[in-house]
Amino acid sequence: MNPAEVAWLILNDESDPFAWVAELTRRPAWHSLAACRGTDPAAFIIGRGANAAIVDRARAVCSRCTVSEQCLDFAMADPDAMGIWSGTTAQERRAMRVA
Repeated sequence: MNPAEVAWLILNDESDPFAWVAELTRRPAWHSLAACRGTDPAAFIIGRGANAAIVDRARAVCSRCTVSEQCLDFAMADPDAMGIWSGTTAQERRAMRVA
């Protein structure tokens, strides 16, 4: 939950109640340079039963990306980030946070 959402929900903030939605949909500046830009997001969402080929296809896109470091930083900052980010799975990023 971002600070604007908390303020609106808890503090009875009278500002625009949908300002936090705009913040959630704003993409980071580096995203315009990402190799995944324009790719179906479903290609990076790894659900139960996903096989290695699905993960490998997503990682192939990430492997040619020029902003993978920024992408990984973004995903590491959000413990709820799901799917493949910078060629890593959510499980791999959890392990990286612990290490």
